[in-house]
Amino acid sequence: MGVQIWSDGLVLRPSPSTIWLPSGLGINDIPLMDIATKVYNSKGSAFINRCRLYLKVISLYDLLLYDLTDVHPSYKQGEHPSLRQPTIHWPEFPRPPKNFLHTHL
Repeated sequence: MGVQIWSDGLVLRPSPSTIWLPSGLGINDIPLMDIATKVYNSKGSAFINRCRLYLKVISLYDLLLYDLTDVHPSYKQGEHPSLRQPTIHWPEFPRPPKNFLHTHL
């Protein structure tokens, strides 16, 4: 039945009045874009967003080690940690220039 629906050209679109916000990973977790928009101007926030999308992270806790003491070394290198698998589907985003990642991490 699923194959039949897709072959008939069913297109799924988000509702224009609905916004999905993922829940935080723990108490006091903060979405990165909340931090970025408070600390940086619109150009800086756009840089942060571009890096965030490439690295497939949503919140501060996504970036940190499990003990919450530091940013995961892979993120500092501008790469997604190989053992951390996202629980949501992310489209592939192009890698931003290395200076974007090093400047803002």
